[in-house]
Amino acid sequence: MKRHLAAAIMTIVLSIFLHTAGAPASQAAETLVDNRIYAQLLGRYVQNGVVDYAGLKGQEAQLDRYLDHLAEIDTGQLSDKERFAFYVNAYYDWSLNGT
Repeated sequence: MKRHLAAAIMTIVLSIFLHTAGAPASQAAETLVDNRIYAQLLGRYVQNGVVDYAGLKGQEAQLDRYLDHLAEIDTGQLSDKERFAFYVNAYYDWSLNGT
């Protein structure tokens, strides 16, 4: 059950991420939030809504690097939609570091 819930959450996060990635971003978001690290990890370790947690566990340095980047972002410069995606991505990345 826990794996199904985690897979459902990851699917939602990925959907939000992909939806906001294709949407026109504000100038601030384009220059402030760099989601390439996270997008590469999701693309590599999430297939058909199934998360390869063992693979992600081996990428802690990349997850930490992404969190370090997010820690530097001034979320006040993001739109509501961008801020929502920011916090969802940050929460899930932080959660993955704890698995």
